[in-house]
Amino acid sequence: MPSELDADLREVIRHLAQEPAPAGLAEAAMRRARCQRRVWTAVGAAAAVAVVGVATPAVVRSALPSSDGPPLAQAEDLPSVPVEGSPPVAVAGTPVHLAGAPSVKVREPGWTRPQLVVVAYSGGPDLAGAVVLDPETGEYLQYPFWSAVPSPDGTQMIVRAGLGTADDPARTGVLDVRTRTVRWIDGLTGQGSWSPDGQEILLVSRDQPYGTGFAIVDAATLTGTHVPFPFGGFDPVWTPDGDQFALTVAPDVVNPADPHRLKGVNFYDRTGQFVRAIPADVAVHAPSDFSPDGTSVALYNMFHKEVKIVDVATGDVRHVIVLTDHVFDSLGWIDDSHLLLRLSPGRLEPTYLAVVDLAGTVVETVTLPDQLSTAGLLWVRPAEGLGDQAAHLAF
Repeated sequence: MPSELDADLREVIRHLAQEPAPAGLAEAAMRRARCQRRVWTAVGAAAAVAVVGVATPAVVRSALPSSDGPPLAQAEDLPSVPVEGSPPVAVAGTPVHLAGAPSVKVREPGWTRPQLVVVAYSGGPDLAGAVVLDPETGEYLQYPFWSAVPSPDGTQMIVRAGLGTADDPARTGVLDVRTRTVRWIDGLTGQGSWSPDGQEILLVSRDQPYGTGFAIVDAATLTGTHVPFPFGGFDPVWTPDGDQFALTVAPDVVNPADPHRLKGVNFYDRTGQFVRAIPADVAVHAPSDFSPDGTSVALYNMFHKEVKIVDVATGDVRHVIVLTDHVFDSLGWIDDSHLLLRLSPGRLEPTYLAVVDLAGTVVETVTLPDQLSTAGLLWVRPAEGLGDQAAHLAF
C-alpha cells in the first residue's frame, strides 16, 4: 500500500518529470512520473505537444523570480535549433475492456449538458501504457506509450515512449487514431500541448542534449525550431488566441505546488519574450483552464480543496470555489459558469468527475470505472461524431 509520502513524491515528480523517473520508484510512481500535468476537454481551449531538434547542446540556466516581482525571463541568447519528424510507422494496440461504464448523478434539477466521452487515459496501478479510444469501432486500445494527449478534434494524439537509455531512447510522436500510425520526433522527450486550432504543437525540454527550452512545431509536417528558454518546474500553457503562452512562476522546483512559493503567472510571446504578468498563488495547468470567452482562468494546486477563478487581464480573483474533496485535475469548462473537475476524497483514493458552478455548487457527479478512476491522466471530449459502435460510451 503506497504511503502518503509516496503520494507527495508522485505529485512532485509529476510536475517535474520530462524524462523517466529515478530508479527505485515503484512502478506506479514511475508511470505517473512520466505523466506531466496536462488536461484537455470538451469545450475549453484545447492544447498539446510535440517538438524536437537536431544541433549542438544548449545549456540554459534556471531562472528564479525575485522576491519583489515576477521574473523577466526570456529566451536565452543561444542558437535556435531546427526540428524535424520522421515518416509514419504502424503501431499495434491491444483491446482493453472497461470494468463498467461512467454513471451520472444529476444533483441540480433541470441541469443538462452535451454528452462527453473519455478518449484517452494513462497511468494507474495496473496500467503499463496509454489507452486510446477508436471513435469508429468503440474499442479502447492500449499502446506501449507513457501517455497520449488528444488533439482538439480527437483525431491525433501526442504520445511518448522509451526509457531514456541507449537501447531504448525516450521520444515523442504523433499518433493518427484511425490509421494507427505514429510519426516520431527524436531528441526532445517532454509532453506538450496542442495549439487551440490544432495546427501546432508546443513542446518543452529540460535536459540534454538540447538543454532547457521549447519548440512550436507544425502538426502536419512536424517541423519547427527549438528555442532556448529558462523554464522552471511548470510547463507553459497556450493562451486561447494561440499568440502567447502562460507560465506559472515558482522559484522552488522541489515543491512547485506549494502555494506560499508561487509568484504569479507570466505571459510570453511565441518567441519566448516576456509580455506581462498577473499575481497568483495557485497554478495554471492547461489551455482548458481558460474560460470559453477567454476572460477568466481557473487556477488550482493539486490535492488542495479550492479553485480560484481569476481575471486574465488583471489577476483579480473573481470567485473562490471551495470544495469538500481534493482537486486532482481540472478537465476544463462546460460553459462560462461551470467547470468539469476531477476530485478525490483523499490523495490515495479513486477519483470521480464533478460539474461545479462558480458558487461551488456541485450540480452533477460522474462515477468512473476502476481503470478511469485510478488513471494518472484522463482526457474527455464531446461525444458528437462517435460511430454507432461507440455511442454507448457517451455519458
